[in-house]
Amino acid sequence: MTTDISKQTAPDQNLTQSTISGSLTSRALFWTPRFVTGAPFSHNLPFSFWLTDVARPTRVMALGMTDGESYFGFCQALDKLNIAAMCSGFGTWKGTGKAVETAQEVPTPIASHNTSNYSDFSRVAWRDALVALKSVEAQTLDLLVVNLTTDIGDGDLFFDLAVRKMSDQGIIVIHDLSCNHTDPTKASSLETLRNQYPAFQFGEDNDAVMVVLVGTVQDDRLKHFAKMKTGTAEFNTVQAVFRQLGAGHYYAWDSETERRRAKQAQELAEGATAERDALIKQFATLNAAYEERSKKIASEQARLYDLQQDVRDRDAQLAQKSEDIVTLSKTMMAENTALKSQMVAERTALETQVVDLEIQVTQIEATPKEDSADIKTLERQLQTRFQELSILQREILAVEKRANAQVKAVKNTTSWRITAPLRAMVLTFRRKK
Repeated sequence: MTTDISKQTAPDQNLTQSTISGSLTSRALFWTPRFVTGAPFSHNLPFSFWLTDVARPTRVMALGMTDGESYFGFCQALDKLNIAAMCSGFGTWKGTGKAVETAQEVPTPIASHNTSNYSDFSRVAWRDALVALKSVEAQTLDLLVVNLTTDIGDGDLFFDLAVRKMSDQGIIVIHDLSCNHTDPTKASSLETLRNQYPAFQFGEDNDAVMVVLVGTVQDDRLKHFAKMKTGTAEFNTVQAVFRQLGAGHYYAWDSETERRRAKQAQELAEGATAERDALIKQFATLNAAYEERSKKIASEQARLYDLQQDVRDRDAQLAQKSEDIVTLSKTMMAENTALKSQMVAERTALETQVVDLEIQVTQIEATPKEDSADIKTLERQLQTRFQELSILQREILAVEKRANAQVKAVKNTTSWRITAPLRAMVLTFRRKK
């Protein structure tokens, strides 16, 4: 931003004693702007109010609109002065549309402000500066506001066309003059205007504004400004008034912006504090839940250890019982085998005795009758042996039935079924051995 010249050069005399003090008594200088963006033109808003009050334009056009601050400054002045004017503002805002005009869009803040405040006499649209200028009838514009950073093509041709569009009281206001240092053709075009028409400039670079009095019918105050030489006490005094008032608007905007930022920062801080407190509370809740869960896990682990130990004890008992069952089964099977062998032997012996008795009976029957007493005795003995043999057979069947029942009962036990793999493994081991 250009250094305030009023701080470098003190006026030689008090403003009230200046020959142009009457020119700076307009109340428009002290209006509060409605639309401030903090752009460089903020410092020139009091001048735009004053210029509108002095020139009283009825046809205004702005080309190369960006933030809309300069255009809406003139619209506000026309509105407050109740001047029946028609205004149009055009810009080529980046990223808002395509090459076709009907597809372009005006930024929402600009469109909304225009609709809310100046819709009865102002319209804004997306349009190239040269195209918009060509659409204007010759000698109809009273005030043309040009943002020099916009694309104007050939500067000499553009401003030559602009001059032909201006009325007898036409004024061209050019702002954002920083491109003078980077675009020699534009700088040359501005110098040509200075040489052809009365002109004056306040400020430098971004916040500078140049006024070219194209029309032949101009207010004496404007003519006087155009005759002032840069650097004189009178010029510095005038510039100091405009720039100090403009700086006030800028600093008011900046202060309000900082206030909003501070408020947002405070809200963010309060939100962050609330979020932090919520997180702390949530962490405490989670930590308590974690501790409770840890206790439950420790309790369950202890219970699991006890269950595992109980399972190991039960496994040991089951293994012992399995061994006992195997031993008992073997013993019962051995006893059963021995009992069967004994009964078979006794049965064989009885059968042998029966055979012997039958032989004896046969022999006796072949002997004389006088030996019938002996025969009866032998028959009784034979009958007795048959009875003993029948009893023995029944006992053998009973023993077999009991043994089979015991074996079946053992095989139906849980221990027997569980230890089946163990027995199979032992049997396999013994076979291999």
